[in-house]
Amino acid sequence: MKPRPRTIVAGDKTFMATKAKEKNEAETAPEQAPDGPLLDLTADSVKKMLRLAKKRGYEGFVAAQDELSLTERKIEKTLIPSLKRNGISLVPYFPLGGGALTGKYRKGQALPEGSRHASADNRFLGPNWDKIEALHDFADKRGHTLLELAMSWLACQPIVASIIAGATRVEQLDLNAKSVNWKLTDEEMAEIDKITA
Repeated sequence: MKPRPRTIVAGDKTFMATKAKEKNEAETAPEQAPDGPLLDLTADSVKKMLRLAKKRGYEGFVAAQDELSLTERKIEKTLIPSLKRNGISLVPYFPLGGGALTGKYRKGQALPEGSRHASADNRFLGPNWDKIEALHDFADKRGHTLLELAMSWLACQPIVASIIAGATRVEQLDLNAKSVNWKLTDEEMAEIDKITA
């Protein structure tokens, strides 16, 4: 029986590493790969990885990791269609938009002391202030928090297998775990699409 490979993708570089007891060196394409997850895939790299796995007689991969949140949805048009066609699920990182969707940042207000953002004009906050405020209003009107909206929206995506959510305090872990219980309706999902388009 062939050993099951570790498939690793980072940026535009694609690697296949086989972990086998009798083999100390990893088989790679095109260069030596570090251990790690499937990261930052493109539709083209998904095709290449699947062809390479098939050619070598390996099982294909079943999940990919990339950024997806209510403030960063570009992979919905580029990567996700390819993942769906190939039966690959998504494990999104930065589900809270780098902290922008935690609920503690408000447009026109001072940034909270000790927050991760030193400036209100960074890639997570700067271009998204209007969306963040509209999403706050959307959640508030329904008796939910922005955090609950952000995590529940991801949990409602059929392609999402799990969500990578960081935390610096134990209570944040509890909030993240409890926040996926809001089952958004089709109408709510459509309204969210309009807000975040």
